[in-house]
Amino acid sequence: MTAFEKILVAADRNPTSAAYRAAMGFFFIPVLSKVHLDTRSAPTLLVALLVMLFGYRVALVILRRLLKFSSEANAVWAERREIAKRFDCYQWQKLLFVGIGIACYILLSREFVIARMVIAGLCVVGGFGGIARWMSVSPTVREGLVNKYAL
Repeated sequence: MTAFEKILVAADRNPTSAAYRAAMGFFFIPVLSKVHLDTRSAPTLLVALLVMLFGYRVALVILRRLLKFSSEANAVWAERREIAKRFDCYQWQKLLFVGIGIACYILLSREFVIARMVIAGLCVVGGFGGIARWMSVSPTVREGLVNKYAL
């Protein structure tokens, strides 16, 4: 695995992944405002959040197909995808940091809109639930890992 690939693989582990997910959450509402979406509507925010999360996944798939990576890096990512398929809590924990980012934006902007606070709260609560569940199953998952970089 090249040094660049090691950086990319490490980017999806804490604390780096927490930082960029929080940044995604922080810029979520300003970006929606720039494209003239109603950021005071809970349904709009929920749909936009789901689109953002889905778009992030699709972008990663496209990048992995366009750029050629070593078999070792691809194996790490394949193992992570398998873990994500088997354990929903592995995915849910990622919401915590998106929710923290949204909450930070709300606090710094002082725009205490109910819909935004509800979405941020749902992300944080769902993320904490995912982390709590992941902590209980991760020791077992770690025992069965093939790649030392997977988690």
